[in-house]
Amino acid sequence: MSAEAIRQIIRRAVAEARFREALLRDPAGASAGYNLTDAERGALGNLTPENFAAVAAGLSDRAEEATATLSAA
Repeated sequence: MSAEAIRQIIRRAVAEARFREALLRDPAGASAGYNLTDAERGALGNLTPENFAAVAAGLSDRAEEATATLSAA
């Protein structure tokens, strides 16, 4: 599994509008340089402008939870 690669792709798409547009238009092309499984490539193919925001927000929420957990330790 390459969950870190998915996180990198989503973070990059949040930060770079051109990459986000490319990812939504041509997910296979935009993610070509990343080590992904076929299932992960398929999931990226299901991204839409509408659900991208939810995916990005979920990634952000998990990062905040991890930070809070680490800070409390």
